[in-house]
Amino acid sequence: KKHEKLLRAIYSRYRLPPKSGGVRNKMICMEDWEQLANDCGFIENNFGLPDVRLSFIHSRMVVADIVPNWLKYQQAAFIDFLEALGYVADNKFIPPKDALAEAQ
Repeated sequence: KKHEKLLRAIYSRYRLPPKSGGVRNKMICMEDWEQLANDCGFIENNFGLPDVRLSFIHSRMVVADIVPNWLKYQQAAFIDFLEALGYVADNKFIPPKDALAEAQ
């Protein structure tokens, strides 16, 4: 709750218009998530683009049959966005404190 307003603003900012033009989607898609990950510096040597994509895929709720709703399944609602952020936080390597101190 404390950071919900900021997280919703980030989510809204990255609901980018389609490359072919038109109106912004109501939910973020894989390309939007990749852009967010790139802008935030998630992609590094130890956490690459495949990991970023997996975080998006794993954030989606499991459904019995995705074929009828394939277009909807390719997008992530706000709660899925939060799940993807959690996946990144869990799986991205965090260096030890002494390595952080040396980098500053």
